[in-house]
Amino acid sequence: MHGVAPSAPATANYWDIAYSNVEAVYEHGLLSEEQWEFVEAVYDDIERENGQVYDLPEAYEVHMAGKAADSAAVTEQVVELELPGRYGWEYEE
Repeated sequence: MHGVAPSAPATANYWDIAYSNVEAVYEHGLLSEEQWEFVEAVYDDIERENGQVYDLPEAYEVHMAGKAADSAAVTEQVVELELPGRYGWEYEE
């Protein structure tokens, strides 16, 4: 990825990196003033744009409980299941 040190995780400072890239595009003359003002307005209110200022819906806890139950069932019923036969890669022709 351009503009990011190889040691930096891809998700670290995502919006700062995106903003810098769009700013470079603007400075290169590829965005209009109106487009740049829109980018700045979005970036200035990024918490709202990311949905981080809103309460979670009531169904969220129900969803998370169902997701946890599904995960536990997969672990118990599939991951920990020991079959009596051998694995396919253990067979010789």
